[in-house]
Amino acid sequence: MDLEKKLARKLRRNRASILNDAEVELLAAQLCSMLATEFPHVFGGRPAQAFQDQIRWGAVGARCQQARDERGLSLKEAAVAAGVPRYRAEGSEKGRLRSFRPDLAWRYFSFLGLDPWFRRWARANPELTARSGLAEVAVARRERGHGERAKDSTGRSSGRTRASRPLQSKGRAARSHR
Repeated sequence: MDLEKKLARKLRRNRASILNDAEVELLAAQLCSMLATEFPHVFGGRPAQAFQDQIRWGAVGARCQQARDERGLSLKEAAVAAGVPRYRAEGSEKGRLRSFRPDLAWRYFSFLGLDPWFRRWARANPELTARSGLAEVAVARRERGHGERAKDSTGRSSGRTRASRPLQSKGRAARSHR
């Protein structure tokens, strides 16, 4: 079976599949041949890179949407619960790197329970992870101990990771202590 058919089958099964380089390049080449010649000004002379970034990030958006659907949350509800502005959560899902804040993206992904999945995605997409600033945040999170088992007051593991604890925005925390 050729790569194009394998890719079509893979995406039909799970549109949040993490694609390998060959699969991303195939999709980007197809998009370039269809769109870039008609709209060269839209892609700033780098259509292949722009398409590849969007293709790679598409899995993130699809996985976030799946996680929200599993919890019965809209984008707005998930953003509020995670303590992230809605437009930043949407930027995290859609890969809008201009409105993207890596620290808030990690917070949002953690709230959705996507830490392990997102780490796999980041390993498969190291260049985009670095350009987005997510690699630096991942290192800082590891140094602070996110992802380790959280301890209760007796020192026993609570069974939840620190990253999976419910998050509260600073504004909400400040209001609750008034």
